[in-house]
Amino acid sequence: MRDRAGKNAEKAGVADKIELRIVEPGPLPFADQSFDAVFSKDSMIHIEDKPALFREVLRVLRPGGAFVASDWLSGEEQIGLEALERFKSVGHLSFTMATAAEMAQALVDTGLQQVETRDRNAWYAKVCAVELAQVEGPLKAQLVDTVGEEIYASWLKVRKSLADAVSAGGLRPTHLRGFRPATRYPSTSKCF
Repeated sequence: MRDRAGKNAEKAGVADKIELRIVEPGPLPFADQSFDAVFSKDSMIHIEDKPALFREVLRVLRPGGAFVASDWLSGEEQIGLEALERFKSVGHLSFTMATAAEMAQALVDTGLQQVETRDRNAWYAKVCAVELAQVEGPLKAQLVDTVGEEIYASWLKVRKSLADAVSAGGLRPTHLRGFRPATRYPSTSKCF
């Protein structure tokens, strides 16, 4: 991902203006109030201590700075949670799940303000259905030729359980946003 981002930065002519780093969860290796924005994409699901992460985000944000993220959250209904557990049992990743309400409260408890969440489940359920239809249909022969029948069958099982978890509402892609307090607050207009 870092290499790809570096190539994209070069193509955009901004490679000399940015620094790309991979950091481990825990205390971030940056000074207090270093950034105007902190962005996370689909990675907080793997972090157990989300409040500690959010404290670090708050620490490195400048006053008025924005935390913007997209992550996989869990639903609250039993049928969705059962589908999520089936997906987790066939996948190869470990997750530390939270609901949108839990994540929003953790952000507020950390000290961020104007916290908003936006559930993207309905959109992603449609995407999953289209992808699954492609994998089972027009792409099947190409995938089997590339990875073999056994790997294809295993991957298809994961894709089906993912689609089930999303359509049942157990796995919910969600956008999150909050701001570090400032004397002058940023616009409250919706940006997503």
